[in-house]
Amino acid sequence: MAGRDHGCRRRRRAVLTGGSGIHEVPTWSPDGTWLAYGYSPDLPGDPGFRTTLWRMDADGSNQRPLGDATTFDVEPRISPDGASVVFQRFTEETAVSTLVVRDLATGQELALAAAGQNATNPAWSADGRWVAYNVGRTRERRDQVEKVAADGSGEPVVLFAGTDEVAGFKPVYSPDGERILFGCRGLDGGTTDAVRDGRGRRRRRHSRGRPGGPREPLQLGCASPVGVRPPGPAPARASAGSRA
Repeated sequence: MAGRDHGCRRRRRAVLTGGSGIHEVPTWSPDGTWLAYGYSPDLPGDPGFRTTLWRMDADGSNQRPLGDATTFDVEPRISPDGASVVFQRFTEETAVSTLVVRDLATGQELALAAAGQNATNPAWSADGRWVAYNVGRTRERRDQVEKVAADGSGEPVVLFAGTDEVAGFKPVYSPDGERILFGCRGLDGGTTDAVRDGRGRRRRRHSRGRPGGPREPLQLGCASPVGVRPPGPAPARASAGSRA
């Protein structure tokens, strides 16, 4: 944000929200002029608690709803062109979590059905063609990192396959779109930060030690290009060799 002044200058702190409830998981628009975030007037555990999507100008003004006020939506991420927002929608009755892309001009929503009903932590690719995310564990494997086309077409591509010992979660694309950073569990007996290139191939791994007790430490760094699997059994979904 250096060289810009949209209400939050360098070295100056500003409280953008206030009042009761929660305001969480903010994300910048590409031009830095506004923010999207999740809001609830209630607190977790309160009857009827749910968050909905809101937006505000970067100085905290003009706060208003961004999406449907009747749904349970979290973790908004604005597309690189600023035209859409991808987010995670909970269906409380069935405990289903799906990814949805909302057109900011028309309000039209597209559910990314190919990502399945257990997808969380969406992240845009730099060119806006893909959405990366992690899928929850199954009986055969732990969490794994995948991507799907942002227009909802095609099948998921496995970027980091979960096994019965290894898990990947919370992916983030690098600004140039060439790498993906995500958290890992189970590598070297612990949790690791991993970096893969845009195809899923391993680039480097940063391990922070082995677990010292029943809990696994969190680490960053499993890297590998799409189509290359980590050690262990085959992933539940087939990997594709297409470019990011």
